[in-house]
Amino acid sequence: MRRWHCLLSILLIGLWLPTATLAADEFLKRKEEGWFWYKDPPDLPKRAEPKVEEPPPVAPPAPPPEPPKELPKFETTPPLFSVAWFRKNFEKIQNAAIDDPTPDNVAAMLYAQRIMLEKSDNFATASTRMSQSDPYLDENNRVPLSTALRSATFYRESKAKGLALTELSKKAGLIFYFDSRCNHCVVMQQAVNAFADKHNFIVYNVSIDGNPLPNMKNWVKDTGRFRDLGLQLTPTVVLAVPPSTYLVLAQGAMSYDMLEGRALVAAEDQKLLPVEMIRAANVYDRGRISPGDLKQLGIDTDPDDPKTWVAYIRKTLGTAY
Repeated sequence: MRRWHCLLSILLIGLWLPTATLAADEFLKRKEEGWFWYKDPPDLPKRAEPKVEEPPPVAPPAPPPEPPKELPKFETTPPLFSVAWFRKNFEKIQNAAIDDPTPDNVAAMLYAQRIMLEKSDNFATASTRMSQSDPYLDENNRVPLSTALRSATFYRESKAKGLALTELSKKAGLIFYFDSRCNHCVVMQQAVNAFADKHNFIVYNVSIDGNPLPNMKNWVKDTGRFRDLGLQLTPTVVLAVPPSTYLVLAQGAMSYDMLEGRALVAAEDQKLLPVEMIRAANVYDRGRISPGDLKQLGIDTDPDDPKTWVAYIRKTLGTAY
């Protein structure tokens, strides 16, 4: 048995020896690798990192659309025989007929003129009908046109003027500046005296040269007020309103009626009389729109809508009669 074990050992050694010899030879061949013959395991392939999908690029905002280009405006020919057409063409037609009076040129001018007159007559007829149908446009309602009514209207106006001027005489007096060498002053003195007597005005006669007019009893010499008031001519009539208001009614000769009118205008400007009294004394002011109403007209209406300002005018005129 022991012998068998020895044979088996020799056999195994015989089998191992060549293999060991080959391994030793192989090791010696790899001497350049040095004593640290241990080799790192081969690099494993790197794990592919997950790809992060990038968002698609954002397109820049589109520029705002360009405003549409305005089409060129072409001048259109005015409609035949319109006002604009006549303004543009009638002078040419007329000049052609005068420069070259052929039958065609003259006929064109005369027929164009005929159409112009027809349009004017049509407008006048329509305006008359509109005025007669609208009470605020009918002048007969403002100042009567018939003889009888007109006379009655002016009689009432005369009485209203007398009442207004008599009321004014309670608040003001008259200063009559004159020069004894002035011929017009003699005539003007008569008008001033008649005016004062009728409406109860007190008159102060003031002489510029220190002498009275013929048959003048009450007068005083000017002490410089004439020049202080900036007056230049004689005769001069001044409305004096105490304590210190002086309103020039006339420089130079003036009729009685004009003196009345100037006195009423001064009273209205200075608000010396009630509005109703002034209105009654001026018949032609009836049914008129005041400057203040005209200013308000531009505020309370739409300029592009005729209906709004026509309605405003009618409403305003309704309170002016």
